[in-house]
Amino acid sequence: METAAALTWIAKQIEEHAPAVGASPNQAARLAAAAAALRPGSLAKQVFGLEISDRTDPRFAALFERSMELLAAWPAVLDDESSAEIAALMVELGLPPSVAPTARPTTAARMRVLLSVKVEDLSTDEPTTDPAVLAAFDGARLVGSVDLVDIPCIRTATGGSFALKGVHEAYGWAHGADVDMVFDAASGALRCRLTFELSRTPLAGEVRGLLDAIEGELLFTPWGLNLDWDRTADDDYHALVAPEIVQHVVEGGAS
Repeated sequence: METAAALTWIAKQIEEHAPAVGASPNQAARLAAAAAALRPGSLAKQVFGLEISDRTDPRFAALFERSMELLAAWPAVLDDESSAEIAALMVELGLPPSVAPTARPTTAARMRVLLSVKVEDLSTDEPTTDPAVLAAFDGARLVGSVDLVDIPCIRTATGGSFALKGVHEAYGWAHGADVDMVFDAASGALRCRLTFELSRTPLAGEVRGLLDAIEGELLFTPWGLNLDWDRTADDDYHALVAPEIVQHVVEGGAS
């Protein structure tokens, strides 16, 4: 299908997935998937099942904006449970929340988790331990990433939920997180550091639950499978974060 015809067909599909009282939340889910595929920079090859070969036309960006406008209107016609499910799906797909977030709680403690990282030389498909290569990743941050506490497995592991409309209403004891790379020159190791902002010091069992979610689930979510760093040695090297916790510490309480 030619680009112009494809754009017209996709625009029609978007409008057919507009919110309506009594409509199935499956329609909102399909619209969210289409919005993720239409998002500028997306590598998706299909939108609503239609194969797209040329993404250069600027009208694709306009279709993304229209999809997001309609997604923002869906919570008004969904029940709380369905709205929460769509909000969680949007986070999984890397889409901005469709409603304004509420204020985050005050930070009373922090938890830092270090994950093992392997850097591969793409020209040989072999891992490298070259300190100069690993050090080039020091301070690297994720490009366009969602907050970890908005990913369902982390939200629930920290005592939160998506029980209310929107994304930020139902925090548990963690209400924010940061992700970066750190290189330890003394040991020559590169690590991925997760820093969680906590509203209180968690109990030992709660800490264990979060660590289990990180090792067992986080890196297998769409977020964990699509990590894109803003700093590398060069295009010949790729950093792979492993679901292996090297160290964790809770600042202000027992770890």
